[in-house]
Amino acid sequence: MLKLLLLGRKRFEWISMSSRREYLKTVGSFAIGLAVGGIVGYSIPKPAPTPVVKKPITLGSLPDRTGFLANYGYWHDRGVNAAVKYINEVEGGVDGRPVVIVSDDAASDVTIATRKLRKLVTEEGAIAIFPSHSGAIGIAAAPILKDELKVPYFYNGYTYPVLLQKCRYIIQWHGSVRSLAYAFREHIPKMGKKWAIPYIDYAFGWALRDYFKAALKDLGYGEVVSEIAIPVGTTDFYPYISKIPKDVDAIWWSIVGLSEVIGAAKALRELGYTQPALADLGMFQGVDLKAMLPLIEGFWLHNVYPQYKSDYETPYLEKLRNLVDRDEFGADKFNPKNYDINAANLAWEEVFACVDAIRATGATSVKDMPEVIKWLEGRTLKESQHYVGGDIYIRAEDHHAFRCSYFWEVKDGKLVFRGKLPPSAMEFKPPEIDYTKIPF
Repeated sequence: MLKLLLLGRKRFEWISMSSRREYLKTVGSFAIGLAVGGIVGYSIPKPAPTPVVKKPITLGSLPDRTGFLANYGYWHDRGVNAAVKYINEVEGGVDGRPVVIVSDDAASDVTIATRKLRKLVTEEGAIAIFPSHSGAIGIAAAPILKDELKVPYFYNGYTYPVLLQKCRYIIQWHGSVRSLAYAFREHIPKMGKKWAIPYIDYAFGWALRDYFKAALKDLGYGEVVSEIAIPVGTTDFYPYISKIPKDVDAIWWSIVGLSEVIGAAKALRELGYTQPALADLGMFQGVDLKAMLPLIEGFWLHNVYPQYKSDYETPYLEKLRNLVDRDEFGADKFNPKNYDINAANLAWEEVFACVDAIRATGATSVKDMPEVIKWLEGRTLKESQHYVGGDIYIRAEDHHAFRCSYFWEVKDGKLVFRGKLPPSAMEFKPPEIDYTKIPF
């Protein structure tokens, strides 16, 4: 043993036998000390325990990064990413579990979006989806969610028929064209009795047309005398806008999409129409709102969030504005011609609605998602950093979210704030479906 320990050391030859005995005695004592675990003052430290890494919660985001709704997808991404960062860094995740986002581009296209929806859930493990604003995509997604994927889908567009597809996994997070018509119930009688509706000819436009007509009937005031369908992808709006009768009292504005809303508004003014109009401010998502306002002089506008800091301000709104890089008017701090109207706020809030439900139910996988949905049914979510626009009530029967309403008049080229109403102002009755009686 001694030879092995000192192999190659020539100076060993000069060590005396007594010195060898002393050396061996010292080495032997050291070995005994190791063996008895420190009785003579020596020990080997135990390795630190391996930290327990909790499995992340994977959520899916499917905005329109391209296509005619890309102006929504740009801000949707900012809202989702800010919410997930806040949950992980400020709130410590969900019971110590980090939240992970897997994301793809819906491309404003039904075929592409439904394929990617399946991929996010079946291949990438998403247990909930924050989707496109497209109503057509929402309608196409409903049977896939119901029969195959069985995950919550927080639809943030306004197409009410998405809710009527008998899929209990869908939450109409934003509101709807039906609730929008009711939000204007105080304004409609003041505008006149003869209405025209120019609308984009696809699911959202059809819903805006049909539910406004239904609201007029319910209110017993006014009628639609002209409906003008405008094809998706139109670039020349003059032939369509010119079909609005010159003698109508008012216009129900049902045109959405960045280029569409700008082109149609220019045609409206250049053709000499000066009638007042009602519209959802959200249709102007992504535009240069400052440049847009002179084109929509006389419009009355509605949204579920305040637009300017001077309209209505809370610490919650201020924090979110900074997190998504918006200025006091709602414009991108890096591109002042790109205004966010509601897309980032909707995305932020829907992430928290999902995460709050997961926290409350202890859900960990797709099999737990019915409990998440049941937790949301009939829930009132109070104004907070999670829900920055005000209180939100999710009606149990039809999964329709009712929110605070904010109103403006465009006057002298400016957006003039005219007040705020509670969620009950948007509520219509009765619901057309009862999901509490429909199985998952």
